[in-house]
Amino acid sequence: MNAIQKLEMPPFFDPANAGDFDYSPDVAQLKVVAEEWRKRYAIKPAANDQVRMVILDIDSQSDFSHKEGSLYVAGRSGEGAIKANAAIAAFEYSYLNRITSKRCTLDSHQPTQIFFPMAHLYADGSTLSSNTFVSVDDYSSGRIKANPYIAKELGANPTWLNQQYEYYCGQLESKGKKKLFLWDEHTMLGSKGHRLAGVIEEARLFHSYVRFAANSVELKGFNNFTEHYSIFEPEVTTLWNSKPMPGAQKNTQFLNTLLYFDIIIICGLASSHCVMESVRDLKKYIIDVDPKLASKVYIMADGTAPVVIPGVYDYTDDADAALEEFKNDGMNVVNSTEPLETWPGVAAIMGL
Repeated sequence: MNAIQKLEMPPFFDPANAGDFDYSPDVAQLKVVAEEWRKRYAIKPAANDQVRMVILDIDSQSDFSHKEGSLYVAGRSGEGAIKANAAIAAFEYSYLNRITSKRCTLDSHQPTQIFFPMAHLYADGSTLSSNTFVSVDDYSSGRIKANPYIAKELGANPTWLNQQYEYYCGQLESKGKKKLFLWDEHTMLGSKGHRLAGVIEEARLFHSYVRFAANSVELKGFNNFTEHYSIFEPEVTTLWNSKPMPGAQKNTQFLNTLLYFDIIIICGLASSHCVMESVRDLKKYIIDVDPKLASKVYIMADGTAPVVIPGVYDYTDDADAALEEFKNDGMNVVNSTEPLETWPGVAAIMGL
């Protein structure tokens, strides 16, 4: 088996920038270095790749990636997202000439959504706090109700909205999904926290300039009536009256786009939520199409981190259990520091 050449790190890359909330890439510099890299390593356009490799980077956004962000994904180490983003970027630079496409997703929110405190009130009219679990019993007992003052804003009336929220909580619990949790506002549309972390955007753009790759971005999560952890499908897709929830359909087109690639690498934030649920949805789709396709999925364990909220919930064990689940289903769990040719099946796929 032949080793795959690892390219050197470009001069602008500094892993320390992964911890800088204000860091932004110098686009003019990226373009200059991209020209140099293309010539130095004889890098061909991505469209010419015989073996097509994609990186799906889920929600590596500033609010999740930095300690100054509103929902920093710290992991147990306290450095989880920072280390993950540095690892992702370094891997991308090492194998720039092998990676065909980089697809990033952006969690995209507004304050009236069901998983934010504004959406709910206690029976006495007082507001709920973030980091609060809401159950179907809270609604059926009347302890918590839908905020009637936002109903009209959402194109509904208070009674309908209350029915919908109670139904929603019941759907989550009956399907074995995570109970509704009220988060601090994060990745709000138009905010600084919504953008990709600087080192992630830098690597995405550099790959695009070197390889003439589109590297398109997928937005998710702006439906008022459902959570949308997975990039492929929201948590609940129906209304209390059994009608389809508008704008809450499965993203079959993106699923098919990913399965077109020979190697699918998944990383991003958080391993306990958006990464976990995205992989589960991809797995379900693969089972329907061809279970053997699971072997071309590689989850980069050091390119992700779990949500840990001190004194509230530590999702590390949930994330670790999910990785074992995915391995048992035929997917691969790898680390960015392991030579690419040693990843299970890669040498055969690349003909090494």
